[in-house]
Parts: sequence; structure tokens; C-alpha cells
Amino acid sequence: YIGGNTPGAGNLVSGNASAGISVSQISYQTIGGLYNAVIQGNVVGLNANGDAALHNSIGIGVSAAYNLIGGPAANEGNVVSGNSTGSGIVLGNTTAFQNTIVGNYIGTNPLGSVAQGNSQGIELRTGAHDNVIGGTLPGYGNTIAGNSTGIHFASDAGSGNSLNNNVIGLSGQGNTIGVRDELLPTGVVPVIGGAGNVIAFNQIGYQGSGAFFISQATYHDNVGLAIDTDAPGVTLTGTAGAAGMPIIDTVTLNADGSLTIGGLAPFAGAFISMGIT
Repeated sequence: YIGGNTPGAGNLVSGNASAGISVSQISYQTIGGLYNAVIQGNVVGLNANGDAALHNSIGIGVSAAYNLIGGPAANEGNVVSGNSTGSGIVLGNTTAFQNTIVGNYIGTNPLGSVAQGNSQGIELRTGAHDNVIGGTLPGYGNTIAGNSTGIHFASDAGSGNSLNNNVIGLSGQGNTIGVRDELLPTGVVPVIGGAGNVIAFNQIGYQGSGAFFISQATYHDNVGLAIDTDAPGVTLTGTAGAAGMPIIDTVTLNADGSLTIGGLAPFAGAFISMGIT
């Protein structure tokens, strides 16, 4: 365990020239038969009062498997903020899989009331695959706000990562980009899975290649585009319906005034089905 879920059990991990917390190489499910390491209740990247940044190069770096970062119950979530020169949480390497990130504040103060952003809230890169960010049960979603990029899927991230029921952007604490996807749309299996995310109050909600599967997301109050698939450095190639190319084929005005946008590329790694308000 690093930290804990009782008052005062968490650590203050700040001001380090490298990663504040690093979990690497060893991947044994020795904690409850489920987890290799459990990281809970820590403040990573802020001062002792939680009101100013005292950044690490990276907040939490993980290149191993079966780790739990945060939790759904009181005092289990970490505050990972203020790491302005790097990422709050990095999952990197093909050995980073089956990690669970739930119930954390990433880019805000411990109350979630003031932005203390990271350069990137959560970053997946270098083959990291089959990790879970958020979840379907109460308390499992993360609050990811105030960062330059909320969640970043690098072009070399692996497949099978899921993004569920997270709040990505808060009023007055939007991310510059909520979700940035640099993955190449090449596979027939969606590379990012997820449902129920609220992507709001950002400069841009989603930006990337379209190699994604995010369903039942709600986009609102983003300053610029809610969904931008014409992102700098990302080129969509092929025709609609080809591998990875998104199709939007229905737009429905709901009774409450919201829009539901539906799409399906039958042989592709892209599916769009989301509510936009």
C-alpha cells in the first residue's frame, strides 16, 4: 500500500525531479488476490495546504500491471495535481495493463474547487493496454479538470483501454482539450471503449483521429468544438466506412432539447453514439 483510506494515512508526494510515485516491473496480484499495488489517499504535486503547486516531473508513473490508483469510497481517491511540466498519471509500456484508476481528483485542489492543472491529467503511451479509467458503479468516475489535456492517448498506446463515467472538465476549470486521441485508426476493434463520460467546459471536448469508441457521452459548454477530428498532427485517411473512419448518420432532437448523434462504421474501429447538450 502507498497511503491508505483512513484519515491521515495518505502521503504528501511533491517537489520531486522525477516521478513522485513509480510502480514498475513487479506485477503480482498479492493484495486481496487482485492488486499488485494500491495507491490511495495521497496528495501528489501540491503543497501541504493543497492550495499551490509543488510539482513532480510526473505525478504517478506505472509500467506494471494490476495496480489500483484511488477508490470509490471516502479518503480512497488521490489528488494528483500541479504537475505542470508533466503528466499527473502515466501508464506506459506494454507491461502496464489491467490497472484501475478510480475516484481521483486530477488537476484540481482536494475540494475540486480550484484548478491546479497538470500538463496532461492521464496519459497512456508505449503500448499500455486493457486499463480501466473510471467505472460503472457510484464513486468510480474520476474528476479530471484544469489540465492542458485531460486524457491523452498517445499514438503508440495499446488497445482495450476503457473510459467510463468520468467528469472531464468543470465549470471554471475546463481542460484545454478534454480527450486527445492520437491513435491511428487501423483496427477493426475499437481502441478506446467507454460510456457515460461528461465532457464539458473544455476549450475542445474531444480532439483526435476518430479511432475511438465513446458511447453515451454527454458534451456541453465546451468553448470550441465538442468533437474535433481535424486535429493538428492527425490525418484522417480513407473514405467513410473504411477502417477507422467515423460515420455520423443520424441526428435526433430529443424532447428535452438535447441532440443525440448516432453513427456506425460497420467494418471500422470507430463508432459514435453520444448525447450532446
